[in-house]
Amino acid sequence: MDNTYKMKLIKELESGDIILHPLYRLDGLMLINSYRSLSEDLIDKITNHLPHTLPVLITSSKKNLDYIIDNEVNRSKKFIDNLKLIATNTNKLTNHPISIDTFIDEPLYTNDENIDENIDLKLNHKEIDVYHLFYSMPFFSSFQNILDSQDLKNRTKKLKNMLIDTIVSNDELYNLLIQLKNYKNIILIHSINVTTASLLIGLTLELTDDDLIDLCLAALYSNIGYLEIPKEQFDYFLKNHGDDIDIITKQLEVFMKTSKDIPLLRKDSIIYGVLDRNEAINGTGIPNKKRGKEISLFGKILAIAQSYDILVGGYLYNNGISPAEAINEIWKKKSVNFDENILLNLIHKTTTFKLGSYITYHKNKKAEIIGFSNYLESPHLPIIKLNNGLTIDLTKK
Repeated sequence: MDNTYKMKLIKELESGDIILHPLYRLDGLMLINSYRSLSEDLIDKITNHLPHTLPVLITSSKKNLDYIIDNEVNRSKKFIDNLKLIATNTNKLTNHPISIDTFIDEPLYTNDENIDENIDLKLNHKEIDVYHLFYSMPFFSSFQNILDSQDLKNRTKKLKNMLIDTIVSNDELYNLLIQLKNYKNIILIHSINVTTASLLIGLTLELTDDDLIDLCLAALYSNIGYLEIPKEQFDYFLKNHGDDIDIITKQLEVFMKTSKDIPLLRKDSIIYGVLDRNEAINGTGIPNKKRGKEISLFGKILAIAQSYDILVGGYLYNNGISPAEAINEIWKKKSVNFDENILLNLIHKTTTFKLGSYITYHKNKKAEIIGFSNYLESPHLPIIKLNNGLTIDLTKK
């Protein structure tokens, strides 16, 4: 192994170590991006979500990092082989297969079964940028695997390609995406995760292809208003649970101003989706205290999608919880914050809570669903069996 970097176990990480590849949660969401210098808080977050014996590649200094990048050490066969080992170890635990491409700076597009085989992989730089930004997220890359219908799985591949083609072929959308990336990486990750969750929900509702692309655009660009918020103010906003109404209102105003100049975003469904995503079914949301049927369909979908990512992804500087726990938290607020029918559709048309499926339960415990004690009222609270044989009825815990 090159002496500018080394392999460590999660439990061996120290403050000041620099991670040389992304780290992904076991549910497929990105936890830490490449080249982050680790603080004690970040190490606590990593150890909260990943097994302590999982290997990672690190370097010890900025000087070493510059050498690794400048001399393409991170593109060498030995480095890639190490990443393959890490991917293999991660895939033994995760519910979402993680491709080697998601661990590197530039996509190899070697054997990614989720990319349409008809795509010409001789891509221009814009196409490479967009493909890599999306397919570096395992949640986006493989979420169709949890859809219960083969027809919906088949539609997913086509819709992913349609979405990426839409962005690549429109300079304004492409430039906005790059601005999100350059502003703050956590915003880009959150935006792509919310887009993925929205597409998943929209597919279970069997929306048309055109509506699904519009839904994805609403989700992906719903946060562009933050681009005009100073980064220090935005950091403070995140660390204080994202509940500053003045900032939320300001970023909605910026979105409205920006969307006027971009025809693809200047659609009622998209605009109302973005405006309504912080509304609540019972009329206690913002900015207009809409209730029930007054809230647009896109707004209701985005509300669930963004809440899910906030709960599981650590977007607001929280450690995050498991997907099963996140669904439970959202379910508790059905008919208060969220549309119950949309939630039921999501649960019934995915395999997340189906007999024989596995869920990640509380701090990396993988459990098999073996039954339900009350499926009609609590389809999200199965009876599970842990690897050690312990059986837990989640309706009673």
